[in-house]
Amino acid sequence: MQFENLKGTSYVEGTDDVKLYDDAFGQIVAAALPVSDSLARINRLKMSEGRTP
Repeated sequence: MQFENLKGTSYVEGTDDVKLYDDAFGQIVAAALPVSDSLARINRLKMSEGRTP
């Protein structure tokens, strides 16, 4: 498995390493807001700063 980061590209090999990153990604996805909620939150922040959504 190849992934990019701020310092370039890294390679992850082996089932245990791939599972570690797969689990971490799953946790990020689970914690993320749905797209509609994210857009609503961004628009609220814009309006609180006096910008139009």
